[in-house]
Amino acid sequence: MKPSLAGVVLALGAATACSPAADHPAAPAIAEVHKHQCNRCHRLPPPGAHPRPYLEDALSHHHKRVHLTDEEWAQLIDYLAASDGGS
Repeated sequence: MKPSLAGVVLALGAATACSPAADHPAAPAIAEVHKHQCNRCHRLPPPGAHPRPYLEDALSHHHKRVHLTDEEWAQLIDYLAASDGGS
């Protein structure tokens, strides 16, 4: 049985919808900074994995090595902070 063109299009659309990029179509610009900067030295901490106080303390140690503006640091913490208080 040969797949129809519509079936192939639907299958490709479903595969694309399940890809990681489709999960966060409106990712903030700081997500790219996170990916580029944090990945240089260690595994990326995923957004929502840590509570805000932990991130504020942990990221304060990175200010000498990673040169971001104060606004970028605030955006990075907002992006990474767990919305429910974290684990």
